[in-house]
Amino acid sequence: MELFIERIAQLVEAEAIAVLEAVPAPLQRLAFRRLTTWGTLVRWPLEKGLVDHLRTAEIAWLPPEFMPGLGLDPGTFRWFAAPIRLRGEADLSGAVLAAFHRSRSSPAEIKPSLDLLVSWTTHELAWSRELALARKLSARHVERREQERLSLATLIHDDLSQSLTSIRLTLATLQRQVSHGEFDRVAADLKDLVSASAETAESVQKLSTHLRPAIIETVGPASAIRHQAELHRKSSGIEVKCELEHLKMSGAAALAVFRIVEHSLENVVRHADASQVTIRLHRQGNEDVLEVHYNGRGFDFARKQDSLGLLSLSERAEMSGGRLSIESVPGKGTRVAATFPSAEAAGKATRKHKSKGTS
Repeated sequence: MELFIERIAQLVEAEAIAVLEAVPAPLQRLAFRRLTTWGTLVRWPLEKGLVDHLRTAEIAWLPPEFMPGLGLDPGTFRWFAAPIRLRGEADLSGAVLAAFHRSRSSPAEIKPSLDLLVSWTTHELAWSRELALARKLSARHVERREQERLSLATLIHDDLSQSLTSIRLTLATLQRQVSHGEFDRVAADLKDLVSASAETAESVQKLSTHLRPAIIETVGPASAIRHQAELHRKSSGIEVKCELEHLKMSGAAALAVFRIVEHSLENVVRHADASQVTIRLHRQGNEDVLEVHYNGRGFDFARKQDSLGLLSLSERAEMSGGRLSIESVPGKGTRVAATFPSAEAAGKATRKHKSKGTS
């Protein structure tokens, strides 16, 4: 970004430029951190007053009262301050400060250069943020895939490997008994072999369900969720209240809904110490809405929002065209909500997009 800002400064004949990024500070205050500077800038502003000024201004000359705090001489330069507001962000995303020598141009002549400077800097900041986010998500995606592989390896080792070992040992015993004519003991070991084979088949079914739950495609998301809730009740003893509409959903959205429920129920057992769980699936306007409420410990979402589990849930929802929100308060439980465009709304959007492409 430094080279980029230097070229812009030369193009618009600025004496100095500073690009600042707005970041949340303690107690929800906004502060600035310097991304890059060019030219002579002694300090950059962290004062709350400048944040308030930028929130209410568009393109404005920097008020004289800010000059001493920046180490500037108001008699030599005209200083310009402009907010950066990236699309999708409600508050300030950053700011641009630029200095122009008083003797070289008037405010009216500088205005087009300022507009260009803000436009290009906004584009560069947006691109930088998107690149940083993509790298962060890519690294977490790799980590999540490794976690899934580890989970799969554990399932294979704990279930399939042990069952197959048991079958192999039983077969070896049967071979020895037959070779020694110990036929009176064969019947009992055959019974054990049948039992071990049944356990192996169950392990394979469990593994298959873990990889791709076919129940979603055969009976739909509502019945699949109800089945998962019953398995959870049997294994944990915690009752799950289900309020589920039988909705027609796309395969991707139905799978995302099932995985979000699955992960939430795992959290109930592992972390939440919950005694009450409610799962709702219903249509609201043009959206299908999933809600999972459970009481218990809750957690500080601000500290956990970058956790791998929460990020994987959010990614899963977004990859299926939805969005995820999580609300949790220590000691007051957790609410997980996911919304997806209904199958009808998604179909209309697709048809509209195709018709535009062919017109």
